[in-house]
Amino acid sequence: MLAVLYSGGLRVGEAVHLTWADVDFERDEVRVIARKDVLEFQPKGKRSRVIPMPKLAMDLLARLQVEQAEPSNPYAFLRLPRLRSISHRRRIGTWKPLQATLNNLRRTWYRIVTVSGIGPTTLHDLRRSAITNWARRLPTHVTQVLAGHVNIQT
Repeated sequence: MLAVLYSGGLRVGEAVHLTWADVDFERDEVRVIARKDVLEFQPKGKRSRVIPMPKLAMDLLARLQVEQAEPSNPYAFLRLPRLRSISHRRRIGTWKPLQATLNNLRRTWYRIVTVSGIGPTTLHDLRRSAITNWARRLPTHVTQVLAGHVNIQT
């Protein structure tokens, strides 16, 4: 997931809602789109986009898809037990939309950062780094589209 967040400049919520149908292995790209299935999702700014991905990230996604082997689970990073728990809680009315979809994701990130000695950082810093790298090599309007920013100033 970290490779996809960094190389694709995705927001954490976009990666969490990424389904296998959004991953195009032939074109090496992922789509960030709105969905109204089990976990409703709307990209920030309501903009869908297609992001080209490097081979390394696509290879990791392909390996993850094989390792998961959960045909009834459409999500790339959301495991089937968690998906079932969320679905059940939605049916009985106890799911809160802003609850963490992935358990302990940030806690795991902070553990990685602490052990590595990187220093204070957040998962969103992966996105910031990706966009900064794009901005150094691509025209501003292309960076804006890839990042999903509505305002060119952002």
